[in-house]
Amino acid sequence: MTERLTCSLVINQFAGPIALNNIGYKYIYIFVGWDCVEALLWYLFCVESQGRTIEQLEWVYNQPNPVKASLKVDKVVVEQDGRVVEKVDA
Repeated sequence: MTERLTCSLVINQFAGPIALNNIGYKYIYIFVGWDCVEALLWYLFCVESQGRTIEQLEWVYNQPNPVKASLKVDKVVVEQDGRVVEKVDA
């Protein structure tokens, strides 16, 4: 993981100015286009973890298809002290 991160940082640090020098302002189209590709890949292949507990995330990552499992939302009734009383079928 760290090798890939290091490579991407080096490319961003040193290739950007070279590309900007060679193709000028059109470099921004390549940069934004690549950002759009990355955003699409994150949307399609990454797990939604916002608002979940560690236990819920453990369950999500143990499923055969974690991305699909992360989209499943269970509604529950929670007491004032934080205990889950019942699961509501939606």
